[in-house]
Amino acid sequence: MDVLTMKSQPRLPHPVAGASFLLLISMLLPGCVDTPNGPTPIAKPAARSSSEDQPDPPPQTVITDAAHLSRHVGRVVTLRGVQSRSKIPYVLDVEVDGDYGLAEKSVEVTGRLSSHEVTQADVDAFDEAQSKQPFAAARPTVGTHYSLVDPETGELAHTRLRRAGTTQ
Repeated sequence: MDVLTMKSQPRLPHPVAGASFLLLISMLLPGCVDTPNGPTPIAKPAARSSSEDQPDPPPQTVITDAAHLSRHVGRVVTLRGVQSRSKIPYVLDVEVDGDYGLAEKSVEVTGRLSSHEVTQADVDAFDEAQSKQPFAAARPTVGTHYSLVDPETGELAHTRLRRAGTTQ
């Protein structure tokens, strides 16, 4: 801005800014450059080789008996059974997310089976903490507790009604 006339002067672009812009465009549009053999093809992204990056294959394991849970912890499985009528729904003694309308009905649910071990020390610590609280909470029980988690959302897997024609 010219201090005497209070008029702004036109601003010229910096010569490096133009070169940076051209470099950016040339990096973004490599397939548009003609070569003697024709346009250069756009390279496809390399395939991932790590098994951690690959999604799980469709579940192969169907569990219909709670006695088989321990050997499938960490795997994506489908549980088939009756959903409990309780505030926290269970299918085959596994905590799930289920609609109350499906209680006492045959359902199936798919997700990653996880387990949590509760020891007597955990229960004692809970009892100690509860003695200082003005409200009561559900007391945990000693043992292995299972839950089924949707691998995509990280939330409890949601039950769905089983069709009458499906087999165990």
